[in-house]
Amino acid sequence: MWNKRGFTLLETLIVMMIASMMMLLALFGWGRLQDDLEEQRFLANFERNIQHIQQVAIIQEVVTFFRFSKQDGEITFYSRKNGYLTKIHEMKIPSAIEAAGSAETQFLRGSGNISKLTSYTFQLKNQQKKVTYQFQVGSGRFEIKTNSTKTAGLPAFGNIVCAGNRRGDLYDDV
Repeated sequence: MWNKRGFTLLETLIVMMIASMMMLLALFGWGRLQDDLEEQRFLANFERNIQHIQQVAIIQEVVTFFRFSKQDGEITFYSRKNGYLTKIHEMKIPSAIEAAGSAETQFLRGSGNISKLTSYTFQLKNQQKKVTYQFQVGSGRFEIKTNSTKTAGLPAFGNIVCAGNRRGDLYDDV
């Protein structure tokens, strides 16, 4: 008589094959998730660094600015006091993001305002959307506009995500 309390070899192999397929599906999604997070982290850091150098311009009463270099694929944040440049921070633009914009944006000493109209556009390849930061003249505020380039399902759209910054009007209180 056969003991029917255990699983056969065939049943065990089928269960292992199904479990392996489920793990592989999760791994394929993980790479895309990491790329999306890298894009979101870059944009959040870009906004945070802009707010930081603007606050430095207001509090320390120095001229601050950031330079965009498409050739080097980076954005560098500086302060200038008494003719000396100090590098505050440097950001590498991820390979999944195509960037375009003005060469330099400067925040005025004491007020943190911007004296000329500038904009920066980031094409997010993984999320298939374009994010534009439009800086407003006479203030340190910016508008963030997003345009989806997805064609499946809904048509492309454009909307203003926010005006000023994501945390409200921080600079009115300073």
